[in-house]
Amino acid sequence: MISNGLAALSEVVEQKGTRQSDGVNFYVWRFLWLAITGTLLAIVVSVIRGQFNLLLSTINSGLHYLPWIALTMLFVFLGIGMKLVAKKHDAVSVVLIVYSIQMVLAYPITLVGNAILPGVFGQIPMGVWIWVIRSAGAALMIWGVIRLRKNNSG
Repeated sequence: MISNGLAALSEVVEQKGTRQSDGVNFYVWRFLWLAITGTLLAIVVSVIRGQFNLLLSTINSGLHYLPWIALTMLFVFLGIGMKLVAKKHDAVSVVLIVYSIQMVLAYPITLVGNAILPGVFGQIPMGVWIWVIRSAGAALMIWGVIRLRKNNSG
């Protein structure tokens, strides 16, 4: 409950920030400050707990994943950047409903991925009613997005 309240507050604050500047600048500065703060906190906490060597070895062992991390960060940057640009022009509720279409896309990707490489996403519940309910939810999301487009265009 607290997490959802903070997430809602974050969405509204993001919209105010993007409307005062632009989505890309807002996101770059937010990302920069998050990176600086997170790095400093990780160092301070690891030093206080006597685990600084563990932090260094973890960073060192993860360096060979750097290209994949950079690619993932690029996609995240583009996705969140577009979301913030959209918040500049539309209501937070509309942007979040459209943004949640990722849930609809996750179902076919999960089923296809599991068919090609079983277990790639872990154990997937395959009960008929589970997928009927999920499909109904996805259909309602698509219907809501279509309704939003119609309401916003005319």
